[in-house]
Amino acid sequence: AKITGGGINYMAVCGCLGASAESVAAGLCVDNVMALLYFPTVSLLASRYGDLEDEDEEEEEEEEEDENEDEEEPIQNDGSARDNQQHDMTATSPVESLSHAITLAALLTSAGQWLDSRLHKIISFLSDGSSSAARTPLNLSLPLTTLLTVLFATYYPPNLF
Repeated sequence: AKITGGGINYMAVCGCLGASAESVAAGLCVDNVMALLYFPTVSLLASRYGDLEDEDEEEEEEEEEDENEDEEEPIQNDGSARDNQQHDMTATSPVESLSHAITLAALLTSAGQWLDSRLHKIISFLSDGSSSAARTPLNLSLPLTTLLTVLFATYYPPNLF
């Protein structure tokens, strides 16, 4: 729960799924114990390798030395690809980025609620009212929205917006 949304998200999902107090407490205990094992292990593994920024800085210094050696004619700024990339990165205003984020959040939330309603129809059709699940349906919209958000964040093309 610490890595994927924190304790508040964990509690909200447990509330939606109707988890008992004992199950929630056991889940939080397991989460804390696993965090005590996970974070030091990852830190230990990462300490064996140098920072990527150091390697990038070394490459930039080598490129600058090469450019200084080859510098016979002044390079004119003719709108090269590098200049266009820098312009594209600064062209998006904070208001536009915020509106994209809010729109995306609304779309993912709506998709999660729509999937939840479809799942309830499928479950009620398959159970024919014979089980207790048909009488008290679970609210799966929050876990489904979380799943959609994680999938989007994982497979999101970086230059989409």
